[in-house]
Amino acid sequence: MLRTLLALVFIVIAVVGAYVAYVYYSTDGEPVKVKEVTLVVDPGKVTEEVTPITVKAVVFNGFHLGVNIVGGNLEIYFNDVKAADVALPSQAIKHGDNLVTALVDLDNESLKDIIYTHLSQDEKSKIQIKGDVTIALGPIKKTINLDITRDFETNAFPSEIMLDKEYSVPGGKVRVEKLELELAEVTRDYVAVNARLTVYNDTIEPLYIGDLAYNVEHVESGVVLAEGRVTERALIEPKASEIIPFTVKVDLASVKPVWVAHIKNMEESTVKVNLWISVDIGGKTIDLTKDAPITIERKIKTSIFEYETQE
Repeated sequence: MLRTLLALVFIVIAVVGAYVAYVYYSTDGEPVKVKEVTLVVDPGKVTEEVTPITVKAVVFNGFHLGVNIVGGNLEIYFNDVKAADVALPSQAIKHGDNLVTALVDLDNESLKDIIYTHLSQDEKSKIQIKGDVTIALGPIKKTINLDITRDFETNAFPSEIMLDKEYSVPGGKVRVEKLELELAEVTRDYVAVNARLTVYNDTIEPLYIGDLAYNVEHVESGVVLAEGRVTERALIEPKASEIIPFTVKVDLASVKPVWVAHIKNMEESTVKVNLWISVDIGGKTIDLTKDAPITIERKIKTSIFEYETQE
């Protein structure tokens, strides 16, 4: 009787071993693997303090038997800035593809570091999801290491915007030709942008740019990101152009409401620059933009998340 029982045990072990070996062989040594991870947000749940994220992982189970996820921890990094920890819940997964979800809150305090690293790396970023998942098939446990990277980039700088705004003044016209923007300095507290406004004096006498005021607004949130005024007079000779330089400093303290609006608008934002210019010519000061400022709008789009709306 004992011999029969032992024989049966050995047969079961042999069959299970052969089956496990077959599954490993047929799946190239990965009987259970994480095929894909996505980050999903519901825009209606995003606040200035936190961005709730649903982490969705597609886990493939090559065994024809159910296995259990008995533990796992993932970490989310934006450009090596650790943004969140994710604990995977214990659950059973069937044969084939399985959707495993976990909830995590991204602390929006990390946004300054994310912006700093993104702009410091020529507007290129990577999102990295790494960690491990432990699965069990009966008494057998296996830990799967996970490292998934996604890249995204923007192209806000450098930028040359043709304006070609023409204004009549005594003796001819003044033409505001273009605005050039170049990233000058990036810190975790502010971003400085060098601006160069080209103005052409199409008159018969010299003129001065008497005053130049500006503001920069994030349209979707209504937040004014920067504003300032240049009062140093710049001389422009007749039939000549001159570059008027100024620096725009964006305080990153305003980043949270901008982020919320950016996410609620499916990661599309509009940045608007308004310019007000006056000139001194022939002893007169003329406000070129008294009817309306010169307005430049730029679209910025990112693709970090996928989106869903829950009732």
